Amino acid sequence: MIGFDQAAGERLVIAMNRAFPFAEVEPGAEHWHAVDDLALPDEDDRHILAAAVAAEATVLCTSNIKDFRRMPWRFSASRCSPRTNC
Repeated sequence: MIGFDQAAGERLVIAMNRAFPFAEVEPGAEHWHAVDDLALPDEDDRHILAAAVAAEATVLCTSNIKDFRRMPWRFSASRCSPRTNC
Protein backbone atom coordinates (compact mmCIF):
# COMPACT_ATOMS: atom_id res chain seq x y z
CA MET A 1 0.00 0.00 0.00
CA ILE A 2 1.47 3.33 -1.05
CA GLY A 3 2.21 5.61 1.90
CA PHE A 4 1.65 2.89 4.47
CA ASP A 5 4.95 1.41 5.49
CA GLN A 6 6.05 -0.49 8.58
CA ALA A 7 6.58 2.73 10.54
CA ALA A 8 3.03 3.85 9.73
CA GLY A 9 1.74 0.44 10.85
CA GLU A 10 3.62 0.73 14.13
CA ARG A 11 2.17 4.22 14.72
CA LEU A 12 -1.31 2.86 14.03
CA VAL A 13 -0.86 0.03 16.55
CA ILE A 14 0.38 2.48 19.19
CA ALA A 15 -2.58 4.81 18.54
CA MET A 16 -5.08 1.93 18.71
CA ASN A 17 -3.58 0.61 21.96
CA ARG A 18 -3.80 4.09 23.49
CA ALA A 19 -7.40 4.52 22.37
CA PHE A 20 -8.48 1.03 23.46
CA PRO A 21 -6.09 -0.09 26.22
CA PHE A 22 -8.09 -3.19 27.15
CA ALA A 23 -8.97 -4.30 23.61
CA GLU A 24 -6.18 -6.84 23.25
CA VAL A 25 -6.59 -10.07 25.18
CA GLU A 26 -4.80 -13.40 25.23
CA PRO A 27 -7.32 -16.24 25.59
CA GLY A 28 -6.30 -18.93 28.06
CA ALA A 29 -7.00 -22.64 27.83
CA GLU A 30 -10.36 -22.23 29.62
CA HIS A 31 -11.49 -19.67 27.01
CA TRP A 32 -10.55 -21.94 24.11
CA HIS A 33 -12.34 -24.80 25.87
CA ALA A 34 -15.51 -22.67 26.16
CA VAL A 35 -15.75 -22.45 22.36
CA ASP A 36 -14.45 -25.93 21.50
CA ASP A 37 -17.83 -27.44 20.70
CA LEU A 38 -19.25 -24.57 18.64
CA ALA A 39 -19.85 -25.33 14.96
CA LEU A 40 -18.51 -22.33 13.09
CA PRO A 41 -19.09 -21.41 9.44
CA ASP A 42 -15.42 -20.40 9.29
CA GLU A 43 -13.00 -22.22 11.62
CA ASP A 44 -10.59 -19.30 11.25
CA ASP A 45 -12.99 -17.21 13.40
CA ARG A 46 -12.68 -19.37 16.53
CA HIS A 47 -10.03 -17.05 17.98
CA ILE A 48 -12.54 -14.17 17.84
CA LEU A 49 -14.98 -16.02 20.10
CA ALA A 50 -12.22 -17.22 22.43
CA ALA A 51 -11.03 -13.63 22.80
CA ALA A 52 -14.62 -12.46 23.41
CA VAL A 53 -14.98 -15.02 26.20
CA ALA A 54 -11.61 -14.00 27.68
CA ALA A 55 -12.60 -10.33 27.63
CA GLU A 56 -16.08 -11.08 29.01
CA ALA A 57 -17.37 -9.12 26.01
CA THR A 58 -20.99 -8.07 25.88
CA VAL A 59 -20.81 -6.95 22.24
CA LEU A 60 -19.11 -8.50 19.25
CA CYS A 61 -18.79 -5.78 16.60
CA THR A 62 -17.81 -7.12 13.21
CA SER A 63 -18.32 -6.45 9.54
CA ASN A 64 -18.10 -10.23 9.05
CA ILE A 65 -21.77 -10.79 9.84
CA LYS A 66 -22.08 -13.76 7.46
CA ASP A 67 -19.89 -15.94 9.71
CA PHE A 68 -21.55 -14.88 12.96
CA ARG A 69 -25.19 -14.64 11.83
CA ARG A 70 -26.39 -18.04 13.09
CA MET A 71 -24.17 -18.60 16.06
CA PRO A 72 -25.49 -20.74 18.93
CA TRP A 73 -24.98 -17.95 21.45
CA ARG A 74 -24.29 -19.39 24.85
CA PHE A 75 -22.69 -16.12 25.76
CA SER A 76 -24.49 -12.88 26.52
CA ALA A 77 -23.15 -11.12 23.46
CA SER A 78 -24.82 -9.17 20.71
CA ARG A 79 -23.76 -9.05 17.11
CA CYS A 80 -23.54 -5.73 15.35
CA SER A 81 -21.82 -4.29 12.36
CA PRO A 82 -20.00 -1.00 11.89
CA ARG A 83 -22.68 -0.36 9.25
CA THR A 84 -25.46 -0.65 11.82
CA ASN A 85 -26.33 1.52 14.75
CA CYS A 86 -25.41 -0.73 17.69
